[in-house]
Amino acid sequence: MHAIAIENLSKSYRASRNKTVQAVSNLDLTVSTGEVIGFLGPNGAGKTTTIKLMCGLVLPDQGTVTVLSHDVHRQTRRVMQMMGAVLEGTRNIYWRLTPLQNLAYSARIKGIPATAVHNWGRVLLEDLDLWDRRHDPVRMFSRGMQQKTAIACALIHRPSLVLLDEPTLGLDVEAAVTVKEWIRTLSIRYGMTLVLTTHQLDLAEELCQRVVIIQNGVKVTDQAVADLKRLHKQELFLVQAEGDPVEIGWRASAQWPGAIVKQEEDGAQISIPANGNTSLTAIATAMNDWPARINSIAQAMPSLEDIFIQETRRTANHE
Repeated sequence: MHAIAIENLSKSYRASRNKTVQAVSNLDLTVSTGEVIGFLGPNGAGKTTTIKLMCGLVLPDQGTVTVLSHDVHRQTRRVMQMMGAVLEGTRNIYWRLTPLQNLAYSARIKGIPATAVHNWGRVLLEDLDLWDRRHDPVRMFSRGMQQKTAIACALIHRPSLVLLDEPTLGLDVEAAVTVKEWIRTLSIRYGMTLVLTTHQLDLAEELCQRVVIIQNGVKVTDQAVADLKRLHKQELFLVQAEGDPVEIGWRASAQWPGAIVKQEEDGAQISIPANGNTSLTAIATAMNDWPARINSIAQAMPSLEDIFIQETRRTANHE
């Protein structure tokens, strides 16, 4: 059984009187039970619209979304009992309520008895480092604590499927680590299916088994992370250079149009896509007269961020 099955899904919006925006176009996607996938794309790609379609918050123009064999738009109440969602901006909590009150409210609308709040709710709050603040109004919390409260509320009914929209956005390092570890726990200990949308690609690389990339509402990549990295392994050279990072950046972009430059305090890291004219020797020769010191050049395993940029650029160039 698929946790999620999306077939021929499309959704458009009227942006103005004479303009329509196609947010999602003929999307097909399946997610296996227990799988952790990253649902990625640049701003405006259609990620949030797709998540809203999965939750039954908006109606599609065409196509179907089923969750554990239940149609989201025909059996919405049943689907909501099997699904938990943490939307960007902690939209599933009430700031005037305490964490315990938020959990009780979430449990009530899900049809969960009060005993669940007392037992499972305590586990959630303790594991998310919120138990000592369980009686304080959420409006007094930091962004990280509010986000963790939102996660607890989404999980109070022990859903089989959890949608996480930017779960660590705006969190400090300590709060982000706690949330990240809890996401891993949901998958490993409780066997939940997780769909993660994020712009933090290092987070997706660390947590997800598979990534789906959409652009302009169209799916452009759908592969296991390990397979993607193997596919791109022979296509990337990594250069660590010391010097003025701005100058290194513009020189690299001029020399290798597809290069990705990450500026650092004392230089830059340059990721150069391989082609027939690119080699370690050719790169070293090209940089010979640069006012920068080459610390290392190597053929490297790309990061998910490198792959994401290459895939979205490649798609944009073919449009």
